[in-house]
Amino acid sequence: QSKLFATKDENIVLDGGLATELERQGADLTGNLWSARLLRDNPDLIYRTHRAYYEAGADTATTASYQATVKGFAALGLDSREAEDLIQSSIRIAKKARDDFWKELDEAKKDHRRFPLVAASVGCYGASLADGSEFHGNYRNEVSREQLKDFHRTRMLLLLQERPDIIACETVPCLVEVLALADLLEEPEIQAFGVPAWISVSFREDTRMASGESILDLVSALGPLANGQGWQRGGGLLVGVGINCGPPAHAEAALQALSSAAKGAPLVCYPNKGEGWDESARGWVPDTAMPDPGFAAACRSWHAAGARFIGGCCRTTPATIAAVRASLAES
Repeated sequence: QSKLFATKDENIVLDGGLATELERQGADLTGNLWSARLLRDNPDLIYRTHRAYYEAGADTATTASYQATVKGFAALGLDSREAEDLIQSSIRIAKKARDDFWKELDEAKKDHRRFPLVAASVGCYGASLADGSEFHGNYRNEVSREQLKDFHRTRMLLLLQERPDIIACETVPCLVEVLALADLLEEPEIQAFGVPAWISVSFREDTRMASGESILDLVSALGPLANGQGWQRGGGLLVGVGINCGPPAHAEAALQALSSAAKGAPLVCYPNKGEGWDESARGWVPDTAMPDPGFAAACRSWHAAGARFIGGCCRTTPATIAAVRASLAES
């Protein structure tokens, strides 16, 4: 953790939604691989989107591996080696965007920026099902903790071989998968890479995980250290725990619930824009998103509640992240 934060109050500004920003740029993401399909079909658009987030002020780019699996690419006719290379390419694309951005950034501006990070996205098991399971986690009654570990291990090792700066285990809807990921971080093969990680859960408006389990179970399962410097689980690699892809209007309450039990350990917060989804029309409900100024102002309350990794998820844009960075700089 000391390598990530110079002071107790320092923030890492995360990027915003990747897939929804790709869609906004005209990409067709229909299909079970979602944004991961562009690793094959349009890697340049992924590069340009990462670059846009860095230029907007993000300290991280989160890779296009959220829904990427060997099985998913096999359905497109790729063999396992081709699929593995595409998954690993998500790190290479983000690193190139980061390195090109930093090389071209004015030297004076570098004094006010940390060297940007690449976060390897490890989406939940439900994301691979491509049926919205990350928003209810019902598979927790059908898939065991060991099976979840087996599912995540392959992709996590593939991503680690490309040396990301941090692992983002994200949009996890249920406690058994949180525990499986914590188990995995403690395995010697994962430990050998020494790459830190965060785990964030999808959440609802009632301080519960998407599965309906209490968000406080997240803290008790992972065990904050008494000195507030990290978490007992994860073999020293777990540097952040928190929430993502839930309603921003309810993020503060969720963080306050977490913070009351987290003993000062760093929290993670990157909600979506709060926009309603019309299932029948397969589209976003107009005028339901939290506007960027409100989202950015809310970030200050998230920081006050203990969040140190702060950004946005679905439907947030580079403009949102620019507002977030400016707002946090003022606080």
